[in-house]
Amino acid sequence: MKRRLVWAVAIFMALTMIPNFAQAAERKFKAEGCHAKVSATLQIKDGNAWKDVIAAQGWEAVASCSATNPYTPWAMADIAIGSTIRWHIYAPGAWDWYSSESQVQEIFDPNSIAPVTAQADIKSSDYPYVAALARASILADQPIAPTTQKITYQFESGVPIENQNMIKEGADNFLSHFGNILSYSSKAINIIVYNTNAGASDLGKVFDPSDSYFLTDLASTVERQGDRTNTPTMGMGGFSMGYKRVVVIGSSYFKIFDPNSPTYPADPVVATHELAHELQASINKGTNMRNPVWLCEGGAQVIGAAMSVYQGKDYWDKGGRDQWTNRIPANRTIADLKTMEGEDPNLSEYTTGGALSEYLIAWGGFNNSLLVNQISYKLRNPDTMSGFRQAFKIVYGQSLDDFYVHALPYINYVSANWKTSYATSPEATAFITDRLGALKAAGTVAVATKIAAEKTVVVKKLTITCVKGKLTKKVNAVKPVCPKGYKKK
Repeated sequence: MKRRLVWAVAIFMALTMIPNFAQAAERKFKAEGCHAKVSATLQIKDGNAWKDVIAAQGWEAVASCSATNPYTPWAMADIAIGSTIRWHIYAPGAWDWYSSESQVQEIFDPNSIAPVTAQADIKSSDYPYVAALARASILADQPIAPTTQKITYQFESGVPIENQNMIKEGADNFLSHFGNILSYSSKAINIIVYNTNAGASDLGKVFDPSDSYFLTDLASTVERQGDRTNTPTMGMGGFSMGYKRVVVIGSSYFKIFDPNSPTYPADPVVATHELAHELQASINKGTNMRNPVWLCEGGAQVIGAAMSVYQGKDYWDKGGRDQWTNRIPANRTIADLKTMEGEDPNLSEYTTGGALSEYLIAWGGFNNSLLVNQISYKLRNPDTMSGFRQAFKIVYGQSLDDFYVHALPYINYVSANWKTSYATSPEATAFITDRLGALKAAGTVAVATKIAAEKTVVVKKLTITCVKGKLTKKVNAVKPVCPKGYKKK
């Protein structure tokens, strides 16, 4: 178990530290499409100009092409990873054809990684401690560390100050744990927080007035989130625009009768959930692997809940995890899990997918839940499941279908037992320590124990007498304050 974890972390570090423009070994470049055997040259983009690299060294017959254009040209070349290339195919003095532009990508050889033995399945008797183990794995793999990554904010006028502070606190907590991954780019992450739909568009224009695609995308997505202008009491909601490093949050309402707690228990999780998508994109330098959707959205649910705070309080349970576990339907099936590989019309990737991601993190470790998407991206199947399935076997030593089989009972357990537990009993501590290792478990178990102890502290209320003329009122509270117009006796 320990050897496998060392391998996973070592591979993760190696993959994340690959530079954008490393020199690639000589390899074969082929043009797309079907062509007649004329003249062809591989070109590289240099600033705004194109330069010839090498003439075609051969023409490969393609069975699916027509008899009139049966070939595609190829050439061996040594070109830096990240370079932009194209093919120029032409009949001298007659016509020219240029292929679409593409970037030279790193070649990842899955056979270069030693086979892995799958972790032991989690026993049903340990299901009550799985959620705590998943959270402990996140905190252990990503402890608080200094970072140079920045987050900037744009708040529309009218966004309650309580919500502004809540968003900043959660974002700061998130950054303190994941800044080392988010900082793949020197560009700051920008958080737009709007009070009205029109205000969101205005903030977008301030952020980048020249990007028409971004502005159109922003406006249409905000509209799909709901009309905050005419429904100002909506709870917080948001979305991530990874291609711009932008998180957008709707925050129009905060109840005024209790400024020490969120309007909706899940509000502190909104910012951290959306920042989790930025994390998912950052491991692949800006590309978020959407498939499987259950790991994209479910993983963000688990990470977001683990990072959610407000006024120094931990919202992992009541506002984080419990708001999606209690919506998991009973009697989930393998077919239900496979449905979540794509977009489920019932949005079960946010509920059932959360439990599935939670089990994956607990079973195989948090860093591996990032590594599997990173390898999937390097296998160059960004929009299909084939690359992910191959990556899953590489990282976990088990097929994705086999994983579904032993994860399904846990999901159905959560459906019937959805309340979160900090799992601080001796049995839970022993289980977490066994799965994480004593060194990694020590700090996270101590944190959980401290939080659980704080929750059981009985806070004494005080009673004061307030007077207003001949009127008298008694106020009983933790910090009692006389009503307006009354004075303390």
